[in-house]
Amino acid sequence: NWNIMGIPYNESLETDDIIVNYSNIDYTWVEAVANEIILGFIYAWNASEQIYMLSDNYDPGDGYWMYAYEDCVIKREIV
Repeated sequence: NWNIMGIPYNESLETDDIIVNYSNIDYTWVEAVANEIILGFIYAWNASEQIYMLSDNYDPGDGYWMYAYEDCVIKREIV
């Protein structure tokens, strides 16, 4: 289903830094998409143009829409 997500950090996050935890297994973004856990797109609202746009970079304080086929948890990769 569609979910709204935000970034609970003080710095931006890129799609490549997202980990998807499903059934207690961590997947990279690419693995989660390939295993049909999530849809491979996240949408951001562009207020000036009044449209949703694809986004690969997520900023604190903004909301983003993503679709998950399975019940999963999105988290940040710890480097």
